[in-house]
Amino acid sequence: MNPRVSQASMLMERGRYLEAEALFREAIAEGVRSASVHAMLGLCLRNAGLHAAANDELKAALAMDPNCAYAHYALSFLSPPTGQRRTSIFLGTCIKHILRALELAPNDVSYLSRLAQLRQQCHQWKQSLEPIDAALRLSPRNVGLLVQRAEALVHLGRREEAREILQRALALDPEASSVHAGIGWAFLRAGDHQSAGEFFNEALRLHPDLDWAQHGALECAKHQYRVYRVLAYPSQRLVHRPLLRFGIEIGIAVIILLAAFAVLFWLDPIVRPRWGGLPTALLIVPLLVLPFGLQFAKEPLFSWLVRHHQSAQLSATSPVVKEHAAKWVLGIIVASVTLLFFALLHYSKSAAVFALIGLVPGVTSLGVTIFDVPSGIARKWLMIFSMAVLVAGPILLTVLRSFILDLDPDPRSAILLCVPAIFVAIVSNRIKQKDIVRQHNRMLAASRKKVLPE
Repeated sequence: MNPRVSQASMLMERGRYLEAEALFREAIAEGVRSASVHAMLGLCLRNAGLHAAANDELKAALAMDPNCAYAHYALSFLSPPTGQRRTSIFLGTCIKHILRALELAPNDVSYLSRLAQLRQQCHQWKQSLEPIDAALRLSPRNVGLLVQRAEALVHLGRREEAREILQRALALDPEASSVHAGIGWAFLRAGDHQSAGEFFNEALRLHPDLDWAQHGALECAKHQYRVYRVLAYPSQRLVHRPLLRFGIEIGIAVIILLAAFAVLFWLDPIVRPRWGGLPTALLIVPLLVLPFGLQFAKEPLFSWLVRHHQSAQLSATSPVVKEHAAKWVLGIIVASVTLLFFALLHYSKSAAVFALIGLVPGVTSLGVTIFDVPSGIARKWLMIFSMAVLVAGPILLTVLRSFILDLDPDPRSAILLCVPAIFVAIVSNRIKQKDIVRQHNRMLAASRKKVLPE
């Protein structure tokens, strides 16, 4: 094996992907043509978030050798294009690649573990046990596999068996951060968030960047609130019974709705003759909205409440908390503005009201520009664009007022007011992607100097 490739492989195993990438590129530049080298380079790029470049390297690997098992293994790690979710269809494609890798190398423990991981991401907990058991026959003391098996057993309702496996894994390797995180999740699902927090803290002491432990620590922080513990109870305790959990959640929502209608039939005849329908509406609407609010606002609200907690400042949790906090604040603003405009349009359809509504496109695009667009020339141009929309919006809505009133459009068409902000968000995303590439290239150049001294 080429010395650079050998050194890069060792760096990659230690998680030093940038330095490994520099050596892989140098080996390719020196004339090393190997499908596995391109595949490993693809995994390094994937780890850096450069998914398009990673895909190109993996395609090059398969073009050299369609039967390269490692290339198929690497393809199972690719993320969907920016803005798309990891749907079951996308995960199915990843599973096809890892199954092909296992056809070519059926006794590779890493490939079997990856298949189990993908099965679990698809919530195919029972199917994940087969590759895990096959891998454990090859490597019975593999702590990572034991943690995977315990996680599957928890979701299958076999909690005691899962605890025994985690205790066995802890005995095999007391310094294994993933085992401490697994035990933390086991305690959390049992309703003991304080004990869970101790294990998550120990896992983070051993491995500060372990995403699983970071998310667990964040969950423990949110579990300090009794309301959150009540709301999270079905999802935590019934993690292995999704249909029952869904039934309970629907049942609670139905009970709340029935209570709202009962209050309506009881109060309306008493209240309406004296004060009209407004007091009844003020009582009933919150009850009707409550089931949906609890479902969609739970995570944003409690993520916002724990935003200053230490667990919310970690590398994996900080972006999640910021995203949830932004959703919470944005949701409040949107709801408030919607109610305000609804009230204004109900009492008046004057030119002044339409001019006020015309401020929405400019204000939203300006908000996206200020809070989301990275600094630079593009940000200045988008600021100018947003200010122009802010000025032009009220004028256009005032001029088109008569036409809009005659047209009487569907109220849902008001979403068109957000089109300028959506445009700014798309441009912002492209700028961020370019910034990631530039930053990566700078870090790669520094790593090349480190591992390739002149």
